[in-house]
Amino acid sequence: MAALIVGGDRVGTYKDFLAERGYGPVRHWSGRKQSECHRTIPIDTRVVVVMVDYVNHGLARKIRRSADEMDVPV
Repeated sequence: MAALIVGGDRVGTYKDFLAERGYGPVRHWSGRKQSECHRTIPIDTRVVVVMVDYVNHGLARKIRRSADEMDVPV
């Protein structure tokens, strides 16, 4: 049961929180690189956490749309 954190710089606490609840691996995309707007959410992802203060609007919209298509909670 994988998790994806999008945005944020220091996400160690959030990774630990998700790992304690059975999510693994917990992946992190910084949201600062333009190339991350073109990435695909991994198929094994079961939850997406978006740190909205740290990502651009285009990436936030794309992540939300992709997660909705996969029936993954955001």
